[in-house]
Amino acid sequence: MTMNVVVLMRSEKGRALVREKCKAAGLDIAVLERLIAAELDQIGKMKRRGLKDDFDEIFADLNEDED
Repeated sequence: MTMNVVVLMRSEKGRALVREKCKAAGLDIAVLERLIAAELDQIGKMKRRGLKDDFDEIFADLNEDED
């Protein structure tokens, strides 16, 4: 599933706003995009099995980058 589902990510103006807020929060937009993609992959599933594992992996990768 693509980022086009997320309204703010559809336009350059929206993406610019997201980038600005991510920068202010000290978050790489790529991390946010990975989190969104993990959530979008769950659409249509009865149970969200694996979402916690996906988030854990994303945050572990983020922690490795900081070390």
